[in-house]
Amino acid sequence: GRAKSGKGIVIDANPKVAGWKERVALVAAEAREKAGITELFTGPLLVRMTFWMPRPKSHYRQDGFLLKPNAPKNHIVRPDKTKLTRSAEDALTGVIWRDDTQVVGGEEWKYYADGDAIGQVPGVKIVVEELA
Repeated sequence: GRAKSGKGIVIDANPKVAGWKERVALVAAEAREKAGITELFTGPLLVRMTFWMPRPKSHYRQDGFLLKPNAPKNHIVRPDKTKLTRSAEDALTGVIWRDDTQVVGGEEWKYYADGDAIGQVPGVKIVVEELA
């Protein structure tokens, strides 16, 4: 693997909040400050994003808590992974990095959020690492 500079940031933001991109930017700025990183990343970056999408009410039984047996496991509806990723990258431009062209690698996943009890609430977790 490539050597990393040791600088990195973890960002958690909830897409249910009005103005999601603004929320991602705000949470990212807070995470950068907490990590003690005072300037934007300027080098190549590795970015991992995990999107936890809210389930529609139709996936739940009448009790509103238990999932129906036929509820899909995977989130294969809109928005697509590319749109989610692009939106998050746009929100981080000028907050975490200078330009999203710096992202040279990484991965993105999208899942249904299946509950607070197992740590799956709607939102996104973003890990940014600067490559050496």
